Amino acid sequence: MQYLLRNLFRLFNIMNHNEQVKVLKKILEKSQKIGIFGHRNVDGDAIWSCLALWEILEKQGKQISYWTTVEPNPSFDFLPWIEKFKTNFDFHPHYDVLIFLDTANPIQLLDTFWVWHEAYFEKMNTVVIDHHISNTKYADLNIVDDTSSSACEILTEILKEIDDNAITPEVATYLFLWLSTDTGHFIYERDSSRTFWIAQYLLEKWADKKFIVDNLYRSTTLQWTQFIWMLINRIKKENWVIWTYYHKQELDTYNIDKEQADSILSILNRIKHDGVLALVKIYDHESPMFLKASLRSKWNIDVSEIASKFWWGGHKAAAGLKHIISDDREIELKKFIDQLT
Repeated sequence: MQYLLRNLFRLFNIMNHNEQVKVLKKILEKSQKIGIFGHRNVDGDAIWSCLALWEILEKQGKQISYWTTVEPNPSFDFLPWIEKFKTNFDFHPHYDVLIFLDTANPIQLLDTFWVWHEAYFEKMNTVVIDHHISNTKYADLNIVDDTSSSACEILTEILKEIDDNAITPEVATYLFLWLSTDTGHFIYERDSSRTFWIAQYLLEKWADKKFIVDNLYRSTTLQWTQFIWMLINRIKKENWVIWTYYHKQELDTYNIDKEQADSILSILNRIKHDGVLALVKIYDHESPMFLKASLRSKWNIDVSEIASKFWWGGHKAAAGLKHIISDDREIELKKFIDQLT
């Protein structure tokens, strides 16, 4: 199996997209024990693409396990089978193939999996399906399309081409969940006719739109509303950057998770602006202390270029970064915002 897949991977490098999908189909057909990974601090795109692929492959009688470096946020608890995500990889030598979804580089896996274990992954057959412009093509087979809005968009096209009948209403619902988040409800410039075609296709496959709307958009708590109000009151404008912030411990105070906190970005994005929007998250109880920032822009500014000055990942209109800070939080925060501007 190892020799056969390695040969297929070599052929992949000289094939066009349609031929690449045929190769991936062969790999999945010949693989029995499969591991699926989502990136560190897993988001909706990674979770839903993992669950969709798992649903299809398990029904084919495959032995499937899937991992993230930390447990998915509680806001995703409404999803069937979410509890099957594991956080401790077993490094078993008999996986036929390992598939990394929505994961741009090994750094996004290092919390638990990659660091100190590079030799293990180098011996394994690996596949990446991703849409980040920062992808380092670290696997044997790299299906990377940075013109796509999400990993789910790429995965939907691949699954449709491999076996259209495999996309059941459950799988379609997982994939459509991405549409409700990564596209900002179809408001981003990145959302192309390709995105709308996939939305139509998934609805025709009986994706449960009501289930998605009820659980994502009609389940707001009072504590979440109070937290968002606090962030709104902290909004500032420095040159062409509009930003707000929170401290990590405030998530516990208001009993909300990172995904719920990040929803402030959709509110910031309603502000008429021609610059950059930033949500800064301060981790001042960690050692060393650091901050993270989620950046958004319109197409006239490339926030991935701004974020590349730090430990980063993302796209032209949406990127994230991490930055180590010293004890003087206020001065460090001001320096950081100055660097953005």
